Amino acid sequence: MVTDVTKAVFLAARLADPTRPVLDASGYIHRLAESDLYDCHDYGTPEEVAENLKKLTPGGDYVCNCDPVLNTPWRGQPFFLSEIGGMKFPPDHQEANAWGYGDGPRTQAEFYDRFARLLAVIRHDARIFGYCYTQLTDVFQEVNGLYNFDRTPKFDAVKLHRLQQQPSAYEQQSPTIVKENEA
Repeated sequence: MVTDVTKAVFLAARLADPTRPVLDASGYIHRLAESDLYDCHDYGTPEEVAENLKKLTPGGDYVCNCDPVLNTPWRGQPFFLSEIGGMKFPPDHQEANAWGYGDGPRTQAEFYDRFARLLAVIRHDARIFGYCYTQLTDVFQEVNGLYNFDRTPKFDAVKLHRLQQQPSAYEQQSPTIVKENEA
C-alpha cells in the first residue's frame, strides 16, 4: 500500500510540474524505479561516507538505504546526499543532554576540519550533484545545528561559505541523462 501511495504522489507531482525532477522519497527507501533522482541520508564520518560511496553502483543498493528488500536500486540517475553532517556540537552548559550523530568534534577547529574533509569526499565524486547539511539550527536536545537553538551562530558563516566554494567534479562534467527504460 505504501508503494501505491508513493507512486500516486510521485505521479501527481510530475503532473503538477513536468519540468522539475521528482524524488519518490528522501533517504529511507526508494520504492519507484522511475524516480528522477536518488538520494541518501549519510551521517557518517568523512571516511565512512567515502567507504559507503564505493558501494554506489548502478543496479546495486546503496548501504545507507534502510531496507534492501523494498528499496529499488540506483540506476545512475542524479544522486545527492540529502542529509549529511549531523555533528553534535553543544553549548558548554548542555553537554549532559546533548544528542547528535556519532562522536561530535570537541572544538570549532575540529568541526571545520571534519566538515572540510566531508566536503572533499563529496566534491571529488562526480556522481554527487549536491548535499544538504543537517541541520541549520539546534532543536532542543538535538545539538547538531550550525546555529544554536536561539539562532545565534556556532560557527563563522564566512568560513563555512569559503569551505564550500570549490567546484565539484559533478559540475565539471557533462550531465548524464538516464531514460526511464534504462536500468
